[in-house]
Amino acid sequence: MAKINPIIKERISTISKLDLEKLVMKAASMNQQFHDYLMVNFIDKEYGEQDLFEAAKSDINFIFHKRFPGFSEELITANRLAACNKRIVLFSKVCKNKSLELDLK
Repeated sequence: MAKINPIIKERISTISKLDLEKLVMKAASMNQQFHDYLMVNFIDKEYGEQDLFEAAKSDINFIFHKRFPGFSEELITANRLAACNKRIVLFSKVCKNKSLELDLK
């Protein structure tokens, strides 16, 4: 994670509200994790985590039906589990509800 320069912190307070809205919209369109963070913490506090959970669950179901490269069944299964774990880690970075994370596992 990038460390924010103190000069930037001072200048952010002088930016107009319209420009800050533009910056947030651009950041949300460029970074999926930031978009999900906004959804969970600011836009849809009630059902945001549940929506992300359902999306992660459908992604994991898709991963299980996807073909993975490998010479043996063990290698294919290892690649599949690594992809599932990667998706669960992305979910856990945004959502702090550990019971939902355990449900995905």
